Amino acid sequence: MKKVLSLIFISTLLVACDTDYTDGNFPRDLESGWIEFGATSASVPDNSEDVEVPVLLETSTNNVSDVTVDIEIEATSGSLPSEYPTNIQVVVPVNQNTVDLELPVISSGSDYTLEATIVNVSKPNVIVGLEGNHPITFALQVCNTDIAPTYNGAASIDGDQINSFEANLTPVEGEENVYQIDSAWGTNFVAEATGDPTNDGILVYSGTLTINDDFSVEIVGNQPETPGGSGTYDPCTKTFTYSLLQEVFLPQEEGADPFEVGVVLTLPTEE
Repeated sequence: MKKVLSLIFISTLLVACDTDYTDGNFPRDLESGWIEFGATSASVPDNSEDVEVPVLLETSTNNVSDVTVDIEIEATSGSLPSEYPTNIQVVVPVNQNTVDLELPVISSGSDYTLEATIVNVSKPNVIVGLEGNHPITFALQVCNTDIAPTYNGAASIDGDQINSFEANLTPVEGEENVYQIDSAWGTNFVAEATGDPTNDGILVYSGTLTINDDFSVEIVGNQPETPGGSGTYDPCTKTFTYSLLQEVFLPQEEGADPFEVGVVLTLPTEE
């Protein structure tokens, strides 16, 4: 009787060790899983470096072989430059679980948005994506950095809009990303701020506007009362946002510094 009991016990151990189930239906496979992107979108100016997107192999191990991932590229807005690749392969090396997809940033003279989609993976026990927050598409917006000659402007004091105006930017010959601005706060700003229409056209805040490599903006005024200011330019929204120092108006409180004027310039809407 002892021998029989011992054999039955040993057989049970062998079966239990030989069949390791994860959910009652499929045997565990540490090499199985799914492939996905580690990000979903980015917006960059067209003078940027190439964009690197993590491609993630979501498996417990990757000890058998390299894994090849096929990715398709298509435009979802605008047009891709003619030299842009429409199919890219990346390889996740054996013993690793991630690789970067390198998306070229190519200037085309206009904005465009592309979508990269994972369409196939070489490993039969790895699927593309998974239900839930496991993206298989990545959207890249490439923004043209050319500056328009005319923008719509709005100036404000303490968040209250004072006026609307048109600003004209003229490139300075021999300089890169430097422009003459005819009025940084609008030719009607002083009139609107004082409520006196006879002040229209005085102290218009003309000057020089410089866009730096990091898209910060510096303005230098042409008169002592309008010394300048600073801000930023967003090439994807085509928006200037800056703050202007001024010595035209007295401080609202004794001993306080003169208030600054906030300005937003946007592209005119196409009719």
